[in-house]
Amino acid sequence: MLYLSRKTGQSIIINGDVEVVISEIQGGRVKIGIQSPENYVIWRKEIFDGVKSKNKKTQEAEQLLKAVYARKEADYDSATKVAQDDVIALSA
Repeated sequence: MLYLSRKTGQSIIINGDVEVVISEIQGGRVKIGIQSPENYVIWRKEIFDGVKSKNKKTQEAEQLLKAVYARKEADYDSATKVAQDDVIALSA
C-alpha cells in the first residue's frame, strides 16, 4: 500500500487518467474529489463490499436452485424410464 501526505488543493494522479484531489480537511474527515473517464465506475468501499456480498449470496442461491432443478430433472427422467420399462414389461 502506498501512503502519501497531501494538503488541501493538492492531488495525486492514478494510472495517468484518474486524478484524486484533496478538497477539504476538517477534524478527522477528508473530502476528496475524483476526476476520471466517464466509463470508470467509482464506489465507496463499504458500498462495493455490500454489493459484492449480495452478488455472492445471489450466485450461491442460483447454484443451489440449479442443483435442485437438476436433481428434480434427474428424478423425473428416472421415473419416466421406470414407467417406460413397466409398459414394455406389461406389453410383453
